[in-house]
Amino acid sequence: MGFAIHPSLIILLILLGAGLFICAGYGVHRLYGAPDNDSGYQARTTEQDDYMREVRARNVDSLYSDMRGRHYRPSPGPSMGK
Repeated sequence: MGFAIHPSLIILLILLGAGLFICAGYGVHRLYGAPDNDSGYQARTTEQDDYMREVRARNVDSLYSDMRGRHYRPSPGPSMGK
């Protein structure tokens, strides 16, 4: 007993059906899904900017203090040198 349809054709039809099912699901989600938020980038608040500035300064100070004990030699500034 053989198949009425060749097994390779059955697999191809299943793949095409799955693709159509995915496209239909995308269409339904696009119509009835969550609304798109096109607000994009939202400006930071001044409190957030202040906090980020404080954390950045703490991290830089920590890096300087860690490196000072090892191989850190500050470059001569405008008041030093010549």
